[in-house]
Amino acid sequence: MKTKLTKDNKVIREDRVKYTIKDGTIYDANTLLQEVKEIMTIGFLAYT
Repeated sequence: MKTKLTKDNKVIREDRVKYTIKDGTIYDANTLLQEVKEIMTIGFLAYT
């Protein structure tokens, strides 16, 4: 994984995992990450 440092000292990570495999099923990692973020946001809003 490549990391870059911006002029304002923020770390940017590149070359993420594109796919992941669980129990023989292939998942698009970016779509999966987005779905998890949505689920966490809904759960957080329901809790507060």
